[in-house]
Amino acid sequence: MNPLSRHLEEYLELRHRLGFKLHAAGCELRKFVRFAQAAKASRVTTKLALAWATQPTGCQPAYWTTRLGRVRHFAGYLSAVDPRTEIPPQGLLPHRYHRKSPCFYSDREVAQLIQAAQKIPSPKGLQAATYSTLFGLLAVTGLRLGRVRHFAEYLSAVDPRTEIPPQGLLPHRYHRKSPYFYSDREVAQLIQAAQKIPSPKGLRAATYSTLFGLLAVTGMRLGEATGLDRQEVDLDQGLLKVRQTKFNKSRWVPIHPTTRERLQRYGRLRDQICPRPQSPSFLLSEQGTRLTGWIVRRWFIRLSYQIGLRQPTDHHGPRIHDLRHRFVIETLRHWYRTGKDIEAHLPELTTYLGHAHVSDTYWYISATPELLQLATERLERKQGGPLS
Repeated sequence: MNPLSRHLEEYLELRHRLGFKLHAAGCELRKFVRFAQAAKASRVTTKLALAWATQPTGCQPAYWTTRLGRVRHFAGYLSAVDPRTEIPPQGLLPHRYHRKSPCFYSDREVAQLIQAAQKIPSPKGLQAATYSTLFGLLAVTGLRLGRVRHFAEYLSAVDPRTEIPPQGLLPHRYHRKSPYFYSDREVAQLIQAAQKIPSPKGLRAATYSTLFGLLAVTGMRLGEATGLDRQEVDLDQGLLKVRQTKFNKSRWVPIHPTTRERLQRYGRLRDQICPRPQSPSFLLSEQGTRLTGWIVRRWFIRLSYQIGLRQPTDHHGPRIHDLRHRFVIETLRHWYRTGKDIEAHLPELTTYLGHAHVSDTYWYISATPELLQLATERLERKQGGPLS
């Protein structure tokens, strides 16, 4: 087995152990390795990945982007093993899936579809009734198939003849963006730039520098931080109460003493500048109101261009949410390096972050080359040899 094949099997084995199935991705990556072998390539390069990704003809260019993305993830893992590996940059094949123009069914066409469904061969008479009812339900409610599936699951308890549309009938899935990992220097530059935001009363600069610092050191979501009210910030105990956020979860977020001191300083300045605010929010705008997501993002993008996180011609770049990714990755990296039992502590991190499932937290390991390598090394030590 050549090195690329061996590394691929180790990569797939690791991701399988982390709970990922990778049926399609595994088949595609094995094809890529065979392509690399035919080209007598000993390492992954951007040119090689691009040549393989754009091989298929007669398909949507978005499929090329998907293929290149799979190689990019594999190359990210490989880069921790072989530093000569080139990771194809994001945006190299910027094709996206384009929604097809909808067909507008006439009343006559809908009626014909339902009538044809009523004539589907059906030994027991149920199949024709089910499909004609399903198409009629979709036509008069506009429900998506997934919602019809949930409705059918309910109906099946009432009428056992109900057919539940199987999972995977429409297998399209949303793919999470790869996180951008901020360096300590970039975080410091962002906070320093926020401290210089034009601020007639002196509050805007203090609010934004405090907000970006809080996101970096707690991993909170933007909406969670801007949604904090004063009574939910217990600076005596060093606790933040995050209430009814994503997945309707509430939780306590403990903060470091230095963070508590910084929030206390901000609170004193805020109360001095805006003693009678219009909002109970802990973080205030210059007008004494709660910050909105769009205005925070506008300032963030402006500062990103200012400090070089985005180039003048960039339309996309690092996001505020990547500060959350950075917090998780730094935490996991520290745990690996200090020998902590990751599996034992991961549920704690999941709860701290407000994730719905531990698998949501495991995703960070699979999306970060260094963490993948650290996970591989630990599994190999437990197993007593290389993964096979």
